[in-house]
Amino acid sequence: MAIAICNTETITDINIVTRKFIKKYCLPAKNHSLHQYTEVVNRSISYIEMHYADKLSLSILASYLHVSKNYLSAVFKKQLGKTVTEFIHEIRMDKAIFLLNSTKLSIDDISAICGYSDSNYFCRIFKNRYKLSPGQYRNNLLQK
Repeated sequence: MAIAICNTETITDINIVTRKFIKKYCLPAKNHSLHQYTEVVNRSISYIEMHYADKLSLSILASYLHVSKNYLSAVFKKQLGKTVTEFIHEIRMDKAIFLLNSTKLSIDDISAICGYSDSNYFCRIFKNRYKLSPGQYRNNLLQK
């Protein structure tokens, strides 16, 4: 995987490597640990992890799972202790941290790869979570 990451040159390459990594390593481990949740929540988590770069919302997820938004929202919050939207941001921020640590892609590119069509919104979410902007985070990495 490290070689594949180093050989990425475009956003498309990054997306392909990330999806392969998730399918090969992350999802099997995560699915093993998901036995404590209901099938709807397990499928929600898996879908979000595979489609974090796509447009995602409670409505889209509920439609995909063939359940109501209210039901999905309630069961997700009860079992995970966070909303669907909070979980989506959490997954996307994890991917952003990975990309900031392992690539020299621009903040705009990282924002797009992580599923944010507005890089300013991405920066606000990132700063709210980590108390640093993505640029400040990267600069701190470079200084170490």
